[in-house]
Amino acid sequence: MLLVGEAPSHRGARLTGIPFVSERLLIEGVSLAGGGRALGTEGGYRRTDETARPSTEASATMVWGAIRNIEPLPLLWNAFPFHPFQRGNPYSNRAPTPQELLAGERFLSWLLRLFPLQHVVAVGNSASRSLTRMQIAHTKVRHPSQGGKRKFLEGVSGCVADVTSRAARSGGASRRHAARGEERT
Repeated sequence: MLLVGEAPSHRGARLTGIPFVSERLLIEGVSLAGGGRALGTEGGYRRTDETARPSTEASATMVWGAIRNIEPLPLLWNAFPFHPFQRGNPYSNRAPTPQELLAGERFLSWLLRLFPLQHVVAVGNSASRSLTRMQIAHTKVRHPSQGGKRKFLEGVSGCVADVTSRAARSGGASRRHAARGEERT
């Protein structure tokens, strides 16, 4: 499974280099439902700046709260893999422009060639627009920010149930390209 977000945030992937991962998650790690751990200093992860408090990022925390139960863990990526910010303020976030999302499609295409995953989930509208324009079949779930946590968790849970059900019925269907994304709320 691949989860595609919008873009890195100033308190998340801008600092860690990993989509949906804040510094706090990076150094503290995440306990997985199967008993293992992901990330964390015990895995060799560290911060680039030890002087300030570790950043936290609400969406990252919510995403990992949902995916910690998925085996194997989903691959995480962003439709625009670079941090878009307001001019002159790298500590801000802004939505990627249509041109930036278009530029991000090349990286997403390369990623899917490297990892031909069968199940793609768009986290939010920008990711869904990019995947739709690329004619990649996907399911859209609500982004967890700004009051979307419950719908995000329900959407991811539904995607996991769908993947499990399809795999049981077919032994793993191949990824088909479509010009639309199904929405899961």
